[in-house]
Amino acid sequence: MTKEEVFSLEVLEKGKRRYNQGKVKNIHMLDNMLYASVYGNDLYKVKINLVDNVVKRMDCSCLEAQLGKRCRHEAAAITALENELNQRLKFELNDNHREDRIKWALERMNENEKDELLYSYIANDSKENRHMVLFRYAFKTMEEKEEYIRNKAKDVIDSYENYYGLINDNDEYLFEIVPQFAPIEIVFPFVNEYLNEGYKKESIALVSEMLHYLLKNSEKTFNIFGEKIVNLLVDLSKYVENPELVKFAYEQLRSALDAAPTPKERELIVKKMIYGFNDPEFSLEKLKDIKSFLGSVPKADLVKASDVIKVFVEDSLPEEVKSSKQYEALVNEFSFLPCFLFSKIDELTAKGKNKEALVLIDESLVKLENEYDYRFDDATLLLKEAELNAAEGFNEEAVKNIRAAFKLEPKLEILEQLKALLSKDEYQKEILASYLDLKDTEAVRILLSEGYDGLALKIIDRKFTGKYALTFISKYLNQFKTVDKSTLKEIVESKINEALNGTIAVKYADVLNYAKMVYRLDGSKDEAIKILRLWEKKFARDEQFVELIEREIKKLN
Repeated sequence: MTKEEVFSLEVLEKGKRRYNQGKVKNIHMLDNMLYASVYGNDLYKVKINLVDNVVKRMDCSCLEAQLGKRCRHEAAAITALENELNQRLKFELNDNHREDRIKWALERMNENEKDELLYSYIANDSKENRHMVLFRYAFKTMEEKEEYIRNKAKDVIDSYENYYGLINDNDEYLFEIVPQFAPIEIVFPFVNEYLNEGYKKESIALVSEMLHYLLKNSEKTFNIFGEKIVNLLVDLSKYVENPELVKFAYEQLRSALDAAPTPKERELIVKKMIYGFNDPEFSLEKLKDIKSFLGSVPKADLVKASDVIKVFVEDSLPEEVKSSKQYEALVNEFSFLPCFLFSKIDELTAKGKNKEALVLIDESLVKLENEYDYRFDDATLLLKEAELNAAEGFNEEAVKNIRAAFKLEPKLEILEQLKALLSKDEYQKEILASYLDLKDTEAVRILLSEGYDGLALKIIDRKFTGKYALTFISKYLNQFKTVDKSTLKEIVESKINEALNGTIAVKYADVLNYAKMVYRLDGSKDEAIKILRLWEKKFARDEQFVELIEREIKKLN
């Protein structure tokens, strides 16, 4: 039975009009029931029972339907049912019946309606657009697909390039919003799909071509998405799981390195070559490329460029590569650079050539400063020089090295290395001369360890307030040998008052610790209880805190 047979023309027209006015809401199906809300003079609820696509029963909450007549609200719901099914099935279908509903709806559509639905669905879904159309049906050959990817990538790069031409370099806001206009990410899924079709070597070559095209454009453009394309090339090499193709990908990066016009671009590419290809068989290849890279860097940037390869040289090279003639030649040529200097020093000291190592250090530092305008500020090298000087009996030189290292990096561990080179009196004088350069915390620690209690206490009193000073005194209480306990107690009480009157956050454990400190200093329970009472007063509103303090007072009593 059709809707024309169920409704009069007048009721059907009124129903269509209500639907077109957007008065049908909350349309959904559950089992065989269609539910809808239809606005009229009031809000009316409509239920329609469907069995095998046939309307078996309709109900509406309006008076007209209650009197047994077919109403405009039911007609509006039927119209909505037909229209909604023709527009991507916008029902709130439950999962158990979703597939059946979709099949039922599609069976009612003619071919034109199905084509329209499919077009609408694909056009509005970028993922389906990519997979269903572009890579399933749009291209007759793989060459067409590859050409599409290539042109899409170039369009993205050019769109950035052209847009930059309109930007004033001082207009930072425009520079920040550029990426949203043509994200390079839209190209990557195409490449992945192309790869999934089995064109692995072609994919690597295609990404390499994109990278070379990008390198021809401005440095600004490369800065925005150059790293993404380089990363894609590295990722593709891992995905293909074929040694020959991995080598091919590495060679593509090498050719990009030769084409890179600026130091920044070359640095990015060489980083990926070094750290992106971890197979040991590439190590010797990398040595050649590192040498080529360092040889092409402007003199002013050479030391900075060497930092790119420092971790690789120090930690990642296999031993057989480190013992190769290629590595020896590389180190000898650039031994003055920080990344190779320690390696060369270790090589010489292993052969017992300490004096030659010392000469190398001196020559390298002079060369770096005079020829490369670079001042080596690494305390590690100075300590290494001190170690070599001490081993050769040049104690005065070793002391100078340690003092210089300490100035660069005031650390207790560095200062303590003087113990082996100085007498006890000399070492104590060194401490007195150097403690102000230490961090306050280390100064206190070293002064107490050397028996300078009074000086340590002065630093605590002047430098630290409230709980911070009390924490120090508590930690090192047993190390105060020459300070009178009454003096120490006086400072502790003054710091407790600072903490009580200040805004420092204090925990319950701190409070208990302060009371215990007073008790340890003079053995007076009354004094400890007095401290606890002061804190109890301060935190009178915190019932839990007060309860804990009362518990501690009972323990003391």
